[in-house]
Amino acid sequence: TALSIHANQSFPQADRVVATLAQAIDPRQKPTAMVMDSDLTRGQNLGSLFQQMGYESAAAVTGTDGYAQARKSGMVELFVIDSEIRQPTLVDVISTLEKDGRTAGIPVVVIAREPLNDVLMDRLRIYPHVAVLPPINDPAKMAEA
Repeated sequence: TALSIHANQSFPQADRVVATLAQAIDPRQKPTAMVMDSDLTRGQNLGSLFQQMGYESAAAVTGTDGYAQARKSGMVELFVIDSEIRQPTLVDVISTLEKDGRTAGIPVVVIAREPLNDVLMDRLRIYPHVAVLPPINDPAKMAEA
């Protein structure tokens, strides 16, 4: 169906068509969860939780690196971002993801080890596909969340 569409102009997630088709052609291809956390060990541990949920995982210690890896991969289906990520800050990372057709609309899970302040929560509410969760170490509970 996607191949038979002859759009006269580009559309917001046009760059995601290839990744979607690649996954449909090879169902063994697992989606990737891109984990962004300034603490690499903690990020890798979180990535292993998502591997138990059926994702491949990739880790980045800055928002800039996570975004670059996701653009290059084309297979990222979920972003998991520590609320205290730097280079750039959380809202700037999410804003950057939204501006790029290759990453726009991909669900984002923000892991908040401490409650987020009201101003930050208000800024995140404009993104309907962003969920803020506390750290969860059980894959079944994380999948449910």
